[in-house]
Amino acid sequence: MNKEPEDRKKKGKKKAKAKKQREPQWVKNPAQEDVLNYRVYHMTPGEKLLYTLLSFILGGAAGLVFYGGLFSQDGKPTSLTFIANVVVFVLAGIVASKVFLPIREEQLKNHRQLVLRSQFRSLMESLATSMTVDTVEESFRASYRDMVIQYGDEAYITKEMREIVAAGNNEIGLEIMLEDFAKRSGCEDIQDFSNVFSASRRRGGKIAQVVRQTHDIIGEKMEIEDEITSKMSSNQVELNVITVAPLVIVLMLRVTNQTFSENFGTPLGVLVMTIALGLFYLAYRMGQKIVTSAKQGE
Repeated sequence: MNKEPEDRKKKGKKKAKAKKQREPQWVKNPAQEDVLNYRVYHMTPGEKLLYTLLSFILGGAAGLVFYGGLFSQDGKPTSLTFIANVVVFVLAGIVASKVFLPIREEQLKNHRQLVLRSQFRSLMESLATSMTVDTVEESFRASYRDMVIQYGDEAYITKEMREIVAAGNNEIGLEIMLEDFAKRSGCEDIQDFSNVFSASRRRGGKIAQVVRQTHDIIGEKMEIEDEITSKMSSNQVELNVITVAPLVIVLMLRVTNQTFSENFGTPLGVLVMTIALGLFYLAYRMGQKIVTSAKQGE
């Protein structure tokens, strides 16, 4: 008798998992204000339209380089050739859009976190200086004013400090706001500072000394990471060049050797081209993982 309701529950759970929603880009902080979630990036409609059109056009053009000229006879295009070119352009454009948009969102998210991390480094310098003469609360207010002067009202760190200072005026603990900021930032350095600050605050430690020491440690860590990133940038450039190389080579063959390029339009040529592109894509993904792991020091 109870099997049917249980089956329905199982189906309901499966549907719930299938309809997993994306993490929101805007969330509520402890002061119930809308704040940015730096761990995700959702494109605006304008950005999505721009990058979709761009990737569609470039992907379609690349598709024609690799698969253009099908159904030609004696090197001359037929009516089927024009139809096939349109189909190749559209299909390649759609595939490129589907592949590129998530990659671009990840790039934009990483760039935003890098900007936030750089601004946080300036905040740490300001706090370390302010806490030598001011109380903790006054130091945060002074650092907020420094961030306004250095980065302007609309910078990520300025907005975060504005929320932290305002919440402090409303008797919401600084450590609570910092913990929320650290969680949303997705930045290990901010999370480390929040953990140390909260522990010192609860235990009544010397906050000024802790902040200065934390600033020195995080500053040295950031310098090392920046050096690693600069050294790895050449490898990233090489990987990008390798990514474009097959397109350039095939395009040169089509332009300079018309007789040889006609082989690309044969069934065997299409099969070989597809296999080669598949292998190249796997090699690119492996190379991207190697570069990313090296940057992260894994």
